[in-house]
Amino acid sequence: MAHLGARSCATPTRIERRLAAILSADAKGYSRLMAADDVGTLRTLNAHRSVMRAIIDAYGGRLVDDPGDNLLAEFASGVSGVCCAVEIQCALGARNARLAEDRRLEFRIGVNFGDVIAHGARLYGDAVNIAARIEALAESGGVCVSGLVHDQAVSRLALHWELLGERSLKNIGRLVRVYRLQFEPQLARDLHATRSPLIGRASVAVLPFRQLSPADELHHVGAGIVERIIGALAAIPDIFVVSPSVTTRFTAGHDVGVIGRELGVRYVLSGTIRRTASDLRISTELADVATRTILWARKTDACGVNLVALEERITELTVRTIAVQVRDAETRRALRMRPPNVDHETDRGLTRVAC
Repeated sequence: MAHLGARSCATPTRIERRLAAILSADAKGYSRLMAADDVGTLRTLNAHRSVMRAIIDAYGGRLVDDPGDNLLAEFASGVSGVCCAVEIQCALGARNARLAEDRRLEFRIGVNFGDVIAHGARLYGDAVNIAARIEALAESGGVCVSGLVHDQAVSRLALHWELLGERSLKNIGRLVRVYRLQFEPQLARDLHATRSPLIGRASVAVLPFRQLSPADELHHVGAGIVERIIGALAAIPDIFVVSPSVTTRFTAGHDVGVIGRELGVRYVLSGTIRRTASDLRISTELADVATRTILWARKTDACGVNLVALEERITELTVRTIAVQVRDAETRRALRMRPPNVDHETDRGLTRVAC
């Protein structure tokens, strides 16, 4: 059962793959309630949706679709998806408590994490379908998650989990480990107060590189470098990289403090790309959100036309260096030490990639 995004008349965009947490929700008993009182049920549904949209936005999610009594949202991490699901259920529970028992509209929520195919606003793939299948296992007003989401959240959120075991899900060719979330209203208040799902792990947002030259091919070079950097950083166990789907509205030059608050990250990697007389110049910098200081910066000049080799080399130079910078910064944070003077932290070297 695939969920589709809103219809669009825009020119079709390229198909891309990315990792994302998918939240799938639907209202139990919706058809029965509509048959009994369609106007009243629609009014309750719209009110509930308004609450859900606000909470999704607060946790940095993206509403993908909300047809009928269903809702699909995308998050950068399973942890933020779980936080959002808990707060949604607590908020809707409070609203339903004010309604007559036979008029309550209760949602079931499933959260999964995996590879999705994005085409415009739409999402496809097993990761989406599994979220919908897991949702069907949840109780009214409850939340179920996949094993992947549980493993991301278990050490970061003070929640209680019930293992439902390895489940066979319709049209899914493998068993999926499923957990049921057991929570109390106080947990939603705690999560609302922090609104920082990435606590306890170094978190990085990689912004789209800003193109400073009119050449069209530079856009593809910058996008390729960003994609490779995200993939390489995501493979490092102690570093969390937010999904590129939530960073597209930011570029180099934005206030890193604002970016950090909106995306819930500690570090921001940004860059620019321009064509000089005969070369390309790629500038990158890593900023600490809390102190608004530049931890590391580099300008790299490259000549030649082998763009694939260029992307690989820039990625290697960048990831190898910022992984060390992030770990050092995290150590200082843990020891509650004041960061050294930014002049000592900044690498202003100029690296030239051989032709």
